[in-house]
Amino acid sequence: MTEPIGLTALEHALDDLIERVSSLRAARTAYPGELAQTLDAALAELDTAIDLLAAAKAELSRGSAARAASRAAAPSAS
Repeated sequence: MTEPIGLTALEHALDDLIERVSSLRAARTAYPGELAQTLDAALAELDTAIDLLAAAKAELSRGSAARAASRAAAPSAS
């Protein structure tokens, strides 16, 4: 998943991720005998974080490339 993501969507996704991590911490404490399931859920959340960061990186790269192209196309002031 490296589709474009806006800043607002990224902020919401990160807020949601923070809440889910908090829930995982609570599950670890509440269900110490089910650590394998908690670990599986944590790994799934890390996969989500990787997807979000990859999308943000792609968006930043596109923005940087667009700014560079705009500067290159701008007439020189000399």
